[in-house]
Amino acid sequence: MFALKNKVSNFVCFALLLGIGSTLRAKPYSPKVGSKERTSILNALRVPVEKEAKQKIVFYSVDMKVEKGWAYVTCLSKDKNGRKYPLGELNTDGLLRKINGRWKVLHWGVAGDIGVACDAYKKYPKAPKGIFGAVLSGCG
Repeated sequence: MFALKNKVSNFVCFALLLGIGSTLRAKPYSPKVGSKERTSILNALRVPVEKEAKQKIVFYSVDMKVEKGWAYVTCLSKDKNGRKYPLGELNTDGLLRKINGRWKVLHWGVAGDIGVACDAYKKYPKAPKGIFGAVLSGCG
């Protein structure tokens, strides 16, 4: 009986260490187009963007990185027909975090430079740097 408990205990410890190790080595990734995760992130970002634009919008040229429950999105916001830019011909960027199983927008904005990313990281320094890509190297 003791040998069986010992084997189970060793297996549990090994599984926990394996899980912790993979979490520590987590790297940013881009959720697949059409995936539930990607859709959830974009739908969360859509709420404040549509409020500002005062109309329904569609995201184009989406670049999204996710790591450890954080996400950073850079995209273009166009009208539902994909023709006009209600917020200007600039990138729409957003920093999101998964809280209690739901994606929440922490910071977002529209810019033609790295300003939104720099501001987001200054405001939320615990966000993984990898989700911002190389952008942060340009922040002062």
